[in-house]
Order: sequence, then C-alpha cells, then structure tokens
Amino acid sequence: MQNEQNTITNVPVLTLDSDAVLETAQSKADLIWHEIQNAYRTKKILTGMLAESKRGRMEV
Repeated sequence: MQNEQNTITNVPVLTLDSDAVLETAQSKADLIWHEIQNAYRTKKILTGMLAESKRGRMEV
C-alpha cells in the first residue's frame, strides 16, 4: 500500500494558466506593423533597432 501512494504522488503535474496570452511570430509582426502605421499617421517618431529577418521582412 505504501508503494502505491508513492507512485501516485510522483506523477508529474502540468499547470495551465488560463489568463496567459500567447504571442506568436505573426501576432508580433502584426503589432509592429500597426505601431509603424500609427506612427506614420500621427507623425510620431519611433526609435529602436531594425533587423531584416530570414524572410526579408523588417523587424524591431
């Protein structure tokens, strides 16, 4: 009986956070694109480093 209890308590547990926000590469690219568009429309200056990705897109 003691052995059965150890087996049950040594099972790994997966914890899920239902409030977590998943950020994909596409959602990040969309966010950057909207920031650039809004800055252009409002004539605000953006600062940061730009880098070209493997797909030829500009990323911040």
